[in-house]
Amino acid sequence: MAGYIAMRLEAGKMNYNTIFAISRYKQLKDDVDEILALDGYKVNADGTVSKEV
Repeated sequence: MAGYIAMRLEAGKMNYNTIFAISRYKQLKDDVDEILALDGYKVNADGTVSKEV
């Protein structure tokens, strides 16, 4: 599930802040953060993710 959320965040189909405001998904936050970091993405203040240069 964490992989799916990370993939959708990277594609711009989900908003990070919105997803992790839902209590059901809070337990996956650390895993999603790790996947995003390994893929070279960072989370912006508005909940979008962008590729780090």
